Amino acid sequence: MAICLTVGLFSCSEEKKEKEKESKKEEKASKPDLHLKEMMRLMYNDMQANRQKILAGADEMHFSFDYTTMPLADVTTPENKGQDFYESQMKQFIDLQGKLEKSRDNLKRAEIFNDMRATCISCHQTYCIGPLRKIDKIHVLSNEILRDAQFKE
Repeated sequence: MAICLTVGLFSCSEEKKEKEKESKKEEKASKPDLHLKEMMRLMYNDMQANRQKILAGADEMHFSFDYTTMPLADVTTPENKGQDFYESQMKQFIDLQGKLEKSRDNLKRAEIFNDMRATCISCHQTYCIGPLRKIDKIHVLSNEILRDAQFKE
């Protein structure tokens, strides 16, 4: 009887370990290769490039990675994850990025672009003020700037 009990416990323990391995594999498969700070460097470049694309009236926007993976990325300050404001700012930014990608109207794109920039500033004022100077260099797209760009064509 002791042998049966030992075999039973061993097989349950093996099944549990196998399930844990599968769970970790799934988590790792969905986790992006980039750290959030690397994503933010790419986001900055994307914002600069997309600003120029909006001014040029380009059909397609450029994005260096799948922005929906941002919440899964490793962060420098893990305690920020799970905080309501942090999570809501990230969700808002991702939603705006999706809208920018889908929009074909240049004035609407400029509005979305400016909202994305404002979301960056809002979050960085609260969590990581270092990049604010750099974010300020992503200039707002005003109607006057867009109008001037259209007359250059």
